[in-house]
Amino acid sequence: MKIHPIYPGAYCVPSAIQALTGADYASVIHPSINRHSDKKRDLLDHVTGEHMSVASAVLDELGYNVRAYKSRPAAPLRAHVATWAKRAGERWPGRAVLVATRSHALVISDGKVYDNHMPLGAAGDAHPYSKSTVVWAALVEPKHV
Repeated sequence: MKIHPIYPGAYCVPSAIQALTGADYASVIHPSINRHSDKKRDLLDHVTGEHMSVASAVLDELGYNVRAYKSRPAAPLRAHVATWAKRAGERWPGRAVLVATRSHALVISDGKVYDNHMPLGAAGDAHPYSKSTVVWAALVEPKHV
């Protein structure tokens, strides 16, 4: 799955959605996030931090399947971002995984990590969030594949 350029200065959830979809930041992503947010905002209000439930709803609206992973002993969800980057590169080449730490959203594809801090991506172990623990993860794919 192609990772699209990230709009500079965006918060992490809108950045992740943009990286996954390539949708226009101001005219598509903002209104969609504001529609799905529990905050009472106008469609074009500035977007700040959002929960992954909002990201999932927006991706669904934009035509993407979001398959959240459940933690299990053989493959614990709560691994570091660097571990997820390595796993994703090995297990799901060419596919994108949306992950969240307690305070940040990132996209992982082919062993690289993309976010608003590293919009061009970085190797999992070289990313500033490499040692952060993942608390939520989902495979994201277009619905019409």
